[in-house]
Amino acid sequence: MNSIQNYFAYSTLLAEDAFQKYCPTATLKGSFMLNNFKLGFRRYGDGPRDGGATIWREPGAMTLGRVYEVAPSEMAHLDDVSGVGRGWYARIPVEVLSFETAGRKVSAETYAIPIDRGDFEPDLSYVEKTLRGCREAGFPTEYMHGLEKLAASLSASGSRR
Repeated sequence: MNSIQNYFAYSTLLAEDAFQKYCPTATLKGSFMLNNFKLGFRRYGDGPRDGGATIWREPGAMTLGRVYEVAPSEMAHLDDVSGVGRGWYARIPVEVLSFETAGRKVSAETYAIPIDRGDFEPDLSYVEKTLRGCREAGFPTEYMHGLEKLAASLSASGSRR
């Protein structure tokens, strides 16, 4: 495929500068929501740090994110750093709705952990990167509440890794 692809970022790659470290020519299209998917943290392996943010189908849930237009070569690089070849993450197609333009739907791809190996507790810096992106995107405080509680809990326990 030689055409630009839409990528839906929902965690540590929400912030534009964080995303452009991996995809420097990507263009931000805006903030979007993915209905009936829940954001959480799951294991993708057996090691103590083998886990990350992921989404899974859950009726009534909503995951907020940003869509970037990405060149195929940069998507391939993102596949590599996300561990697609190792089975850590898999690309999945999604249809997201724009925050800025009512009714505007966009087809995109995102990553999800393909095999649920149980809950994962991320380190504080991981959650802080996600929160920074949420704030940059202007997501509602209600959406960030669960992440802020998790960050406070991790901070209190000294989980910075």
